[in-house]
Amino acid sequence: MKQIGVIVTVACALAAVPLAASAAGDPLAEANADLAKLSGDAATAKAAVAADASNGDVAQLKRDAKTGLATLKADSKLLQVDVIAARKAGGDRVELRSLLQTARLQVKGFRSAVRSSLAQARQAAKRNRGSNGPTQGSSGQGSGIVGAVG
Repeated sequence: MKQIGVIVTVACALAAVPLAASAAGDPLAEANADLAKLSGDAATAKAAVAADASNGDVAQLKRDAKTGLATLKADSKLLQVDVIAARKAGGDRVELRSLLQTARLQVKGFRSAVRSSLAQARQAAKRNRGSNGPTQGSSGQGSGIVGAVG
């Protein structure tokens, strides 16, 4: 059984060698992959927030906004770690700065989409409340039961 464990360990180590070699060839590869993931997550989160706004579901919109922001923060943190590693590996500083600026713009765009979607959902909710009109029995007179003193 120990031989199987050794074989698996050696196979995993050999499988990781080409990945490390390709990453060593381009110090920006990981950072570019992280930016692509962040961009995809931002687009998905924006779409979810926009769908909630069109439905007028403010509570779900807030939940989706919180989830999206947490995902984007995690992606941004991973990107920053990989940018630091790329700088140490001799990556182009101008290109790395551009990657970070693009990531900041993605997060900023998501926050802007959340604000506009919240405003849109609140206006829709306000219109829905206003269109219901006055409810029956809301004369402000109370329940109509005259004090039965016992």
